Amino acid sequence: MNQITQSDINTSFEQEINLWKIIGNQTCSDILKVVAEQITTDGLEENTLIALIGKPNSGKRTFSLALNNTLCFEFKETLGDTLAFGGDDIFRYFKEGNEETTYFINNASNINRFAQTIIYRIIRQNKLRNNIPFEDKPEIIPIHNRLIILSSNNTDRIVQPLQNTIKMKCYLQDRLPQNDIFQILKQRCQYLGWELENEEIIYNIVAVAIDVSQALNILEFTYRLMKNNNDSIIKVDHLNRCLRLLNQNHQIKKITDELMV
Repeated sequence: MNQITQSDINTSFEQEINLWKIIGNQTCSDILKVVAEQITTDGLEENTLIALIGKPNSGKRTFSLALNNTLCFEFKETLGDTLAFGGDDIFRYFKEGNEETTYFINNASNINRFAQTIIYRIIRQNKLRNNIPFEDKPEIIPIHNRLIILSSNNTDRIVQPLQNTIKMKCYLQDRLPQNDIFQILKQRCQYLGWELENEEIIYNIVAVAIDVSQALNILEFTYRLMKNNNDSIIKVDHLNRCLRLLNQNHQIKKITDELMV
């Protein structure tokens, strides 16, 4: 099936989302608003590490973007997998940017212990050191007042020294009120530029999903079925087919008879 690509993303949505437009997880939103207000008022007085923790599709990247845009910073993102081998990868990532840059690391638990130690030293020692083999004088770059966000399902695999430098942890819940899930799905469609036949599709997804993560997975699966059918609009028929397939594979625990017509 067709995968979601960067070209599918509505970049204007990414640029416009902020902490006052974000939906759901009000506690986390309120915490990040306080962080944003402090940084806006006093600036970043040191390298600051924040951890966003939650299941896939719980909104960690969206909250990071919202905080970044509220601060009007530059957004630099990478996957923990790409930093897994440490050294040069981390140097290249942190070398670019300035004191108004948000470094967002998704799947941070996939960074190995050596690479995590390097990040810890960046935060504590305020410098970035590149130990290139056979170089007599390694390049050293000052790193001050940077905002670093770790995104992860959990922090169990993050080494204790790095854990101790985390200024704030936000736990994102996926069991949200149905109205919040409805609004999140609408926002997701806007973000990806997906056109719906009508809003009944979103209502029906909310009716069968047990949480926001499952609702987003159903929406994405429905989109892929639409693309596989060479259609340009997500229709109720696409959703009904999606639900039949998922129900046959026992991937939906709660489903209503009227959606199986």
